[in-house]
Amino acid sequence: MTHIWIKLSALRPRLTALLARVEHGDHVIIRRHGRPVAAIVPMVDLERIWEHQDEEERGPRSPRSGMRPGRSLGEWGARLARADQEREMARNTGQDKKWVAFWVWARSLHSSD
Repeated sequence: MTHIWIKLSALRPRLTALLARVEHGDHVIIRRHGRPVAAIVPMVDLERIWEHQDEEERGPRSPRSGMRPGRSLGEWGARLARADQEREMARNTGQDKKWVAFWVWARSLHSSD
């Protein structure tokens, strides 16, 4: 793998030849006013970069499933957990039947039958 440094002004006339080199694994670093501003790299290398960024943001994949662990939901996760607990407690005490009866009654007030 070779790093090819080129001025921005020299890029356009040589672009086809440089892309052929990139297809063979070379990297092209584009400079403007002597500073590197961009790079042309093979798609395989770019996919590796994206995978690395994805791993940094979401964590590593499980070797068994290939899936990433879920992120913490923070405050919303705690709210959902409390709501689930309250719903389960209402089911266990029979209060959910009262709410169902209430909503059936409330919907009957607005029905067009």
